[in-house]
Amino acid sequence: MIRLSIAIMHTPVFKERRNHVENIINQISVSTIQQEVEDFKIFSDWYQKGAWYNARQCWMWGLSLKSTHHLVLQDDVILCEQFVKVIKKCIEAYPEHPLGLYANRKICEEAKNQDVRWCQIPDGTWGQAIVLPQSMIAKFLKWEKNHILPNFKHDDSRLAMYLVNSKIPAMCPMPSLVDHAGAESSIVGQSNKNKRARWFVENKNYLDYNWSDKNFLKSPSMLSKEYYKFYV
Repeated sequence: MIRLSIAIMHTPVFKERRNHVENIINQISVSTIQQEVEDFKIFSDWYQKGAWYNARQCWMWGLSLKSTHHLVLQDDVILCEQFVKVIKKCIEAYPEHPLGLYANRKICEEAKNQDVRWCQIPDGTWGQAIVLPQSMIAKFLKWEKNHILPNFKHDDSRLAMYLVNSKIPAMCPMPSLVDHAGAESSIVGQSNKNKRARWFVENKNYLDYNWSDKNFLKSPSMLSKEYYKFYV
């Protein structure tokens, strides 16, 4: 049985981020959290120590739980309808893989044109929403501690580097389960209005999609060579 836990990375010093968190809770609903989620917690970075500081707290907490899969969600996303139920359907399809619930790679448009449910992307872990099997969290944290310099500010790229190094491709459901509402207000200084999901459908019950169809399109890694300046 899938037991899903959810942690939200939150930067509460910004009013719009506080509003986003309220919206996320409303979208999921308190009843769903209480009835269908193993555990749920918001990690607030009041002192703006950075994305990796907060993401690491979220992943470390996941280690302490009895969940089978752990979702780390940023505080500036829009969720698809039936979000938790859909995640579980996606996990059922690929229980051993990391899942990138947001993607903005060009291959997503090809998936849309072909109406394909999945893309396999080696570095397909954007920080907006990432699911890891609970058993993978400790391996990732140990690897990044040994191989990534502490001053590397990107949380999701650390995970992407681990996955590429370990030859564990991320699976990205199509259409994406979340969109990036805060694309123009990045907390790591990379604001970009184009950093939205390439394929996200509003006002659509995502349970209508057949997530058990494991046919996928394959994309190459596009990890920046600049990141490897921080690799030990």
